[in-house]
Amino acid sequence: SYLSRLFSKETGLSFIDHLNRIRILKAQELLKNKEIRINEVADQVGYSNAKHFSQVFRKITGCSPYDFKINGY
Repeated sequence: SYLSRLFSKETGLSFIDHLNRIRILKAQELLKNKEIRINEVADQVGYSNAKHFSQVFRKITGCSPYDFKINGY
């Protein structure tokens, strides 16, 4: 609890928000490989649920993982 508040105070983000951003950055790298499926990317970056991964991805990037993969945003 204390560490979480300290982290938030220093970074302006909660620990979970920061972790999600790191995961999505890695997911963007992985999605550039056309042979890796979206649900595999979700699993590799720590999301056991591909739907939740897609929701977080869209919230952070403004596009779906599918659109990112196809259009290379």
